[in-house]
Amino acid sequence: MSDLPARRTFDRTKDVAKLFGCNTRNVNYRWSIFLRYLDQIPKHSRVLDFGAGSLRETFELSLKGFDVVSLDLSEATMRAYYADYDWTDCSVQPTLIAGDDLSKVTGEQFSLITAFDVFEHLNDPKELLIPMIDMLKADGLIFCTVPNRRTLFEILSRIKWKAGLALGHKFNPGEPHIQFNSPAEWRAIFESSGLRIVEHEMAIGFFVNTWASLVSMITLPARRLVPRLLPGKLEIDRLPGVLAGTRVMAALNAIDRGTERMLQGLYGWNLFVLSQIK
Repeated sequence: MSDLPARRTFDRTKDVAKLFGCNTRNVNYRWSIFLRYLDQIPKHSRVLDFGAGSLRETFELSLKGFDVVSLDLSEATMRAYYADYDWTDCSVQPTLIAGDDLSKVTGEQFSLITAFDVFEHLNDPKELLIPMIDMLKADGLIFCTVPNRRTLFEILSRIKWKAGLALGHKFNPGEPHIQFNSPAEWRAIFESSGLRIVEHEMAIGFFVNTWASLVSMITLPARRLVPRLLPGKLEIDRLPGVLAGTRVMAALNAIDRGTERMLQGLYGWNLFVLSQIK
């Protein structure tokens, strides 16, 4: 087992599971793409939650009666998150495995593999995808989410990552985005790895995503400097919540819904259901 310390960098324990949607940018997004296919998988089937993070999806899958293997970098972090949930109603407790690849589960077969917000953190997604296909049952599915490089959030993330590398910054494993692909480029990666795209949707609208990114970028200097210059004087961290509060984002979300057909290619996130090529 890995002895990496517990780092709760991506704490999603209070968020909705990616199986159902996500709460982000002050908008409660809900989707049904994964649930439609989850209903086709027999209960008690073996499921791999790769990049399990805060175990949010592991918990929901366990509640639904699946036998879940949760794999992430640090056993300590997974156990810290595990303690946040009430597993009383789960007929089968998940198996927690620490690792940065699939070697710990080689030879196993799964009816479902989830990889939510994983592939953008990898040097070469194909190195994971090809062995992942071998672990998938003939009628099994892969659920995954990946970002869209065309968004302002991802453009800024790439600049930050490149600048950090140039300045010699050491990033923690699994934290920065290091893959920046458009929807078409993600499709090509999955297909060239030997997967069939069963369904593909875009989520997190252009106007909501762009405004949230602009607000974060514009207020960053004040959020960094003010606490140092005037400690305890101003609640400057509330500034993004004022400029991108629920009313503002609800209005922008309404515009997103009205322009979805035109601007879908600029939406923030890709939702994929994948299978073996038959």
